[in-house]
Amino acid sequence: MAIISGASQIARAVGTNVARESARDLAQTAFRNFARNGRNGQLLERGDLERQLERVKLRHLMNQAWDEIKKDNTKKQEDLNERMNLFARNLNKHYKRQKTRYAEEANVGNKNHIEDRWGLRNAYWSKSGLYKTGNTLYISGTGGKEGSLQEDIMSDIFLIPTRMVQHSEKYRDVEAELKKSPEIKRLVSHSLGSAVVNRINERMPDKYQTTTYATPTFSRGGKPKNPKHLSIRNKGDVISVFDNAAMTLDNSEWNPLVNHSFKNVEGQGRFEINAGTQISAGINPNQ
Repeated sequence: MAIISGASQIARAVGTNVARESARDLAQTAFRNFARNGRNGQLLERGDLERQLERVKLRHLMNQAWDEIKKDNTKKQEDLNERMNLFARNLNKHYKRQKTRYAEEANVGNKNHIEDRWGLRNAYWSKSGLYKTGNTLYISGTGGKEGSLQEDIMSDIFLIPTRMVQHSEKYRDVEAELKKSPEIKRLVSHSLGSAVVNRINERMPDKYQTTTYATPTFSRGGKPKNPKHLSIRNKGDVISVFDNAAMTLDNSEWNPLVNHSFKNVEGQGRFEINAGTQISAGINPNQ
């Protein structure tokens, strides 16, 4: 009866679904008390219900907050894509007439007319977490490969901080794809994928042209020593905050998922311009 009464109070406080979960927790507590104290002991102690109620309320609030963050991220990612699409159309229209007014990024070698944001999107949508077109390989970050989320999180927590990302599943997948596709000359990556590309650059510094987004790494000094390696991050991204070699874009949101995005980078990989918020000829996609 105590369990039913407790679940009823929790249901009134936070709703039926969470109440079912709480009833299970209370039942487990009662079973443990029974196993420990026998028939003569109390199944539920005086404070069990109160403590469970507080835990459930906190869990409910955290779930609501996370749902809001995800909804906000979805909307803002869609808005970013629309702004970038508009920017790409405008830039494509004016590019031939005003080519000399744009700052070209010499290290970008992709000639396949696909923006990095679309290549990386395709990588995240593919089962392998990789997407290849022409001579460019796009590499997704954490959870990009189907069924790899837990493995990737372990790599984020343990392998990246200890500089052992070469032992990750992501690294093995990329290495296998590079061996299978010797025509690849350029690597584009995001998050965990960028940590993998950095490691490849350390081992073979002159082999690939690379563009890394939101890299979870610690780099000393300013710009990358090798001009073939371009790193880009958003100002508000805490994951890549120690990437001191990155070109930092003035994009900062309250939502950490949006800050860790690559979708606000206009035209990179297609138009060969400097990534940034200020573009010449009056075109600024972030306004």
